[in-house]
Amino acid sequence: MKDRLYFNGKVTCIRPKDLVCEAMLTRGDRIVAVGDRNALQALAAPGVEFIDLAGRQVLPGFIDTHAHFLDTGFSQTKLNLGAVQTIEELLKKLSESVKKKGEWIFAVNLDENRLVEGRLPTLAELDQAIPDNPVYINHRSYHSSLVNSCALSLAGMIKQTDDNKNGAYLSGRENTEFKAWIAKRTQDSDLNKAMEAASKQARRKGLTTVHCIEGGDYWGDAYAEFIHKHQPESIDLILFYNTDNIQKIERLGLPRMGGDLFLDGSVSGRTASFLNPYVDKSVHGDLYMTDQELEMLIEKAHMAGVQISFHVIGDRAIEQALRVFDRVLIQYPNRDHRHRIEHFGFPSDDQIQKAAELGLAIATQPAFVYLKGENYRIRLGEDRLKSAYPLRKLIDAGLRVGGGSDSLVTPMDPLLGIHAAVNAPYDVQRLTRSEAVELYTIRAAELAFEEGRKGSLEAGKLADFVVLEQDIFHVPALEIKDVEVAMTVHHGQCVYQRNKEEQDGKGCFGD
Repeated sequence: MKDRLYFNGKVTCIRPKDLVCEAMLTRGDRIVAVGDRNALQALAAPGVEFIDLAGRQVLPGFIDTHAHFLDTGFSQTKLNLGAVQTIEELLKKLSESVKKKGEWIFAVNLDENRLVEGRLPTLAELDQAIPDNPVYINHRSYHSSLVNSCALSLAGMIKQTDDNKNGAYLSGRENTEFKAWIAKRTQDSDLNKAMEAASKQARRKGLTTVHCIEGGDYWGDAYAEFIHKHQPESIDLILFYNTDNIQKIERLGLPRMGGDLFLDGSVSGRTASFLNPYVDKSVHGDLYMTDQELEMLIEKAHMAGVQISFHVIGDRAIEQALRVFDRVLIQYPNRDHRHRIEHFGFPSDDQIQKAAELGLAIATQPAFVYLKGENYRIRLGEDRLKSAYPLRKLIDAGLRVGGGSDSLVTPMDPLLGIHAAVNAPYDVQRLTRSEAVELYTIRAAELAFEEGRKGSLEAGKLADFVVLEQDIFHVPALEIKDVEVAMTVHHGQCVYQRNKEEQDGKGCFGD
């Protein structure tokens, strides 16, 4: 096991709070000690390697608590429509991607709100542009997909549609069925390419752990089972198998389940469930489970000692989640279950306090308000935008809260998430820099029961850390998102070094 002494830096430990040291000693995949260089040198084994940090800041490796890892990889290995501005440009890109008649055209990251026309292409437009190839387009929200007639025919689906409207638009059960059908037909070679592309992106952003939301009806079991069997060397992937099948979870020996078990939908699709109607259309959104269905699912997981997690955005869905968790936890008390709510977008003050009393953990996405605030304003009005994702209140209530991206909904970039939390538009959404960093380090580790081995730079913990070119606590607040990652170290191995070849994530020290 190689000893390495990192010195001449700002080793920001996170725990103990506010402790900053000049040096850190690692041995193999563990941290031996932090402190003064001379003191650590005395602890080092013969042949220790010295690494000059040149004044750079060191933080614990970042953790993303909610990302769709393989789809993030597909955004780089498949056709990414995130930058298109018009339907004409979109159709041209699809048409130009055709290499051979009959081959599938896969595209991701479509969002009609980014298009000049403000709408999706019609079925007639899709069929005219790509008549002889099946097309599958995953919407940026993940709650819907767009396909052409050729794709529908191959899948054996018959969909009544008006050619002059948004054609072959799949949502709800149709969307989940089609996504699962696609996932089963995805080759392992494509999944390997997607995993490596996502891993490369993650380590460039200083991530050493990602909580992966994969599988189940919505994503297809093939993706989850691939993650379960294939753990990359350069990053830890914590699988949240998005299934409601507790027998499957127990058979695989997994300690957690869910991640996107939907209690409601999305704000963009007006399916997130609210007590008061949307302001741009008189609807309240949808609840996807009955109380009885939800209670049976929570009780099965809870009694099996499995951490369970649900997608919950609107205040009506939050109310349902809290009501049912309360019933189960009263009957079967457990002081440290850490059952999770993903998003928890628009809670009332009473709901925040109730979630804290129940010991629930919140996986939140600070960049949602920062990047999607205008959409919230249009759909829900100014007052609800001001109370969206109230990080300040969540932290003050004592809730366990971890930060994530929901990539591709927002980029898998913890520095952007930290920036968004510090620079949020309203006080209730805003954190200090220290608190924001904790969202992606020690607090994030707590959401997977990993705070004993990750999330801070302490003796005995894994040598997972990121070296930053600039001090995130002292750059101007509006420049936090531009701080550059100089190095990412995972389990003691350098897996990314700026301005040097990555060596496929297998180390930059020459091991």
